[in-house]
Amino acid sequence: TMLSFVLVLTWQTIKNVNRQKIGKNLKSREKQVYIPVLINGVFKCTLSFREELSVIYSFSILHFSFSFPRALELQPFSLKPLLRRAMANESMERYRQAYIDYKTVLQIDSSIQAANDSANRITKTLIDQDGPSWREKLPPIPVVPVAAQLHRWDGGNLPSENKPSTTDLNREEQVQMNRMYSEEAMEKFKRLKNEGNDFVKTGEYEKAANKYSECMKLNTEECTVYTNRALCYLKLYKYEEAKRDCDHVLQIEDSNIKAFYRRALAYKGLQVRKKNMAGILKHF
Repeated sequence: TMLSFVLVLTWQTIKNVNRQKIGKNLKSREKQVYIPVLINGVFKCTLSFREELSVIYSFSILHFSFSFPRALELQPFSLKPLLRRAMANESMERYRQAYIDYKTVLQIDSSIQAANDSANRITKTLIDQDGPSWREKLPPIPVVPVAAQLHRWDGGNLPSENKPSTTDLNREEQVQMNRMYSEEAMEKFKRLKNEGNDFVKTGEYEKAANKYSECMKLNTEECTVYTNRALCYLKLYKYEEAKRDCDHVLQIEDSNIKAFYRRALAYKGLQVRKKNMAGILKHF
């Protein structure tokens, strides 16, 4: 219809003009074409433009702070608004909110390396800021629905309104299987960790170290299993291995007290061993 043609033409015009303006860094409120009243008046008359409207609001995020919730209200768990809100929060040093948004993005698409790098960078900042209990001060991370996890932003193409293809259904099944595997892996991780802790209590450090090593195959970011295995290595006089585990922890949490202390013990053990070797060599 003529109305649909006008809507499409208007949408494309506003979108293209504003891309040019953003490229020229025209950030003044007067020159900005993303006028919410105009957008609402033109596009709210048809449901099919909800995603397009979300894209328009996400472009205006750089200029109007109200556009963040508006874009996400129109299309919840949309990658572009979430990423831009995360970057904006990080630039304004709102690290907790930025961390939550980056983690939400990674739930939707774990292949976005920029979000992963930013989340790791903010983790170190929050540890410095809040200490070991930094996670307790975070707002809850939203649980992304499976349907949203299947969505991948393709760089600007309009999403199809057709029924899910066989590929989409297979992908949904794969996501569900991955989630089930993750839950099983988490349960297995907890079980192995508890078994390792029990072996430590009974002084069976070799068995405990093996359990912690199995834990690391499931989760390489849990620092506790590394410091626990470092303790086992110290008890087994494997100072180099203990030092290596502590080094790994301090790369993730540079204020981890246990890692510092156990690495110091490892250094001391290595020095004593070196002196003993020097004394032995004197007799030959």
